[in-house]
Amino acid sequence: MSSLLLLCALLLAGDLEGAREALEAGRPRDALQLLGDLAEGTDAAPEALAVAGRAYAALGEHGAASEALLRASLALPEDGTLARDAGWACYRAALADGGMYASAYLADALRAASRAKDPLLMGSVLEGLDRAEEALAAYREIEAGEALEGRARCLVLLGREEESKKAWQAALDAAIARVDLPAAYRCAFAAERGGRLLAWLDGLLAAKADDTRVLRYRGFARARLLLYQDAASDLRAVLLAIPYDQEAKIEFLGTLLQLYHRRRDDAILVEAETLGLALLHDGPREETPRQALSYAAGQRFARAEYPRALLLLESLHESDPTDVDSALNLGAIARRLGRYDIARAAYERALDAYPDDPGILNDFAILVDGEADRPAALALWRRALELQPDALDALENLYTDRWEAGDRDAAAAFLSRGLEAARKNSPDVVERWRWFRDRELWSGRQGD
Repeated sequence: MSSLLLLCALLLAGDLEGAREALEAGRPRDALQLLGDLAEGTDAAPEALAVAGRAYAALGEHGAASEALLRASLALPEDGTLARDAGWACYRAALADGGMYASAYLADALRAASRAKDPLLMGSVLEGLDRAEEALAAYREIEAGEALEGRARCLVLLGREEESKKAWQAALDAAIARVDLPAAYRCAFAAERGGRLLAWLDGLLAAKADDTRVLRYRGFARARLLLYQDAASDLRAVLLAIPYDQEAKIEFLGTLLQLYHRRRDDAILVEAETLGLALLHDGPREETPRQALSYAAGQRFARAEYPRALLLLESLHESDPTDVDSALNLGAIARRLGRYDIARAAYERALDAYPDDPGILNDFAILVDGEADRPAALALWRRALELQPDALDALENLYTDRWEAGDRDAAAAFLSRGLEAARKNSPDVVERWRWFRDRELWSGRQGD
């Protein structure tokens, strides 16, 4: 055999020891490549399956990890560590994938946990199966930080409020003792001890003022405690040091909007808009920046700063033309500013995505009516009403058309339908429809 063919054969066969070394060195992709075909097929060696499963787990591919590790664990039932890894892989696959496969993953995780004799794994799986009493018993076998949190969660599920509060406080004490920032943050607010958390974080920063990770959690804690000015100061400093921290950006954006709501300082609104637009660029469908920019556009419009409102809404619409709310908001403001070209483009793009949406049809009809094409507008309003017989906006526009035309019978029919729909679905607008009815009394258009 030539040296090239020998090399190909060796690569195909795989290198189990090399794969183990790569995995231990923190190179899971290299480990999978070195395994070659060793972890493939029904006759794969359990040792190779174990390496493959742990490599997949390191990569966050929990479904693939659970399959390989379960097969390895079943082949080596006395290996408790392998059973534990298989159980955690199945548990994480259930959390990640969910849906119809979650219960199957959890059932496999439970069997693996029984072989592993790991109370923390057993408690987590039983909690996932909504077996809180059994999970609580498992968590009570150990004093680990995660188990303390698990006890508190189970006590909440069991409705044992006073015990759960004490359990959260114990979990907070343990987290502080081991300087576990994420756990301390989680437990503090569950235990209603946000003040204690903040005092502890202040102490850590007094000892090491440039610890960005502590500053980050203090910013989060200050925001939760409604200390928005201080939270903004912390989070602004965090993002200068770690500009790619998306979670901190989201928290900072919310903090800025709260500050603006209280102070009405334009500089704060500008900062929020700039951050919101940057987040929108990174994640066009991210809900928080979309809501923030919609709010900012509304504030600009209320202050008669129409060009800025239009710019923000155009950015929202361009980032996701299928978002109905942003299309309708853009269309409404563009109509009021006489920018019918922008409004029409927004409605047409939204209708391409949702051709049978009554709200889009109604607003598009208002635009068409404003362009002096009442017949086309009426066709759109009727179509909206066909799709949603109690659509109040379409009913109001059709009623108004008939009332303006002096068609008393048709107007009365739409008025009756609108009043009934308002009483049924939107009590807050019933008075408007009563006013329409009463208008007939003083307008001189009521019947004999």
